[in-house]
Amino acid sequence: MNYEDAKKIFNDFRKSRRKTIIILIITLFLICLIAYLNGCFGEIGRQAAKLGKSSTLGEYSLPSREDIKNTGDRAAVWHNEYGGDRTSYSRLLKWKDTIKDPYLNELVSTEIGRVEKAYPVDILRLYIDRFSFIWKPHVNGAKGFEGSTNFEAQGVIAHLTRDMWQERARATRILRNIKTAPDKDSVDKKIFYEKLVGLMGEKEKSLCVSKMAFETYKDLTGFRSEGTFDFEGAIKDWQQRREEILKIDF
Repeated sequence: MNYEDAKKIFNDFRKSRRKTIIILIITLFLICLIAYLNGCFGEIGRQAAKLGKSSTLGEYSLPSREDIKNTGDRAAVWHNEYGGDRTSYSRLLKWKDTIKDPYLNELVSTEIGRVEKAYPVDILRLYIDRFSFIWKPHVNGAKGFEGSTNFEAQGVIAHLTRDMWQERARATRILRNIKTAPDKDSVDKKIFYEKLVGLMGEKEKSLCVSKMAFETYKDLTGFRSEGTFDFEGAIKDWQQRREEILKIDF
């Protein structure tokens, strides 16, 4: 083997080694890229699972589509044992203010609108008149149920704090006609309005009862609001106009 042959063999080896190094570098780069992409898509998959399936409704977790729909159902269905779940409606409002995801936020807005449309006041009153009753006080031989007018006010007011939501709803519904009650002058207005306004607070669990209290409050005080469930506005109005409202005759 002469010098030229040895030189040629050395150059071929060097070129082959260079190709091997380049191939190794490219291979390592591809391995790192694949690992990075797997991590990204894995996180996307986990987020999609949260949105599409179930999730815990903790303070920092997002609700799923099913969570939002079921929460809307519990608030919208008022002709059942719950009378419309007030807590579920409050949860929708909280989600509307806190969820940043535009898709989920739009779903929440849709459910809020659906709930509000489920409470037409005329239909509510018709349902309550047909299926909710308050017995007349057993005095002077009175029998049967209280009507929508000429009722015994003190007895009806007592039903504002009863356990059954149907009784509270019936009481708030007919008290809009308290001016027809024979004993209206004996009613302590301050106590009456505080009970009525209390039914619009967060402690009331029936959205139907809160809605009836809201409508009766508007009828008796002249409060005006375009909101379907502007409970906060009515409560604030009572706090600001209390003395003026107490001077209004039934």
